[in-house]
Amino acid sequence: MPSASPFDPLDRLEPGEDRFPIREKDPCGPATITFWAHQRRNWAIKLYGSKPVGDAKRLLDAELAQCAEADEKALNWSERQRGGEAPAEEQRATYSGFRLSEEQVAQARRLKLQQDLERNLAEADYAAHELLQIDGPAVTTEQAELAEQIHALAVGARQARAA
Repeated sequence: MPSASPFDPLDRLEPGEDRFPIREKDPCGPATITFWAHQRRNWAIKLYGSKPVGDAKRLLDAELAQCAEADEKALNWSERQRGGEAPAEEQRATYSGFRLSEEQVAQARRLKLQQDLERNLAEADYAAHELLQIDGPAVTTEQAELAEQIHALAVGARQARAA
């Protein structure tokens, strides 16, 4: 069976990798693709952020383009199922096939971890400051020193990102 696209995901399966093809004639096909695109879009925005810059923006744009292509495919299938043009026997759910290199995946993961670290340190800094305010005179020297260390780490993480 010929590929519907040079980037057909079925052609890119790795040995032993499972698959779940969706036929155009399947009444649940368009909804399944739409759900996948929605979930993938949310995952990409969570991974790269809603306003990324640089490489993260390029990677997010590629993911969102793939989702838009899937949405269009789902819409076309749905229209044909309602009596429009008859579906082609060979047509399968495909997407642009954009696949990240190992380096790009590592870079995206590194960026996500840096963002998580900065967010977690900022939250810890806020919580430590609030605890010091609540405890007031009952704060121990160790607690105050720990709060200062957390604050220094949070500031350092923000500065590292800005650099």
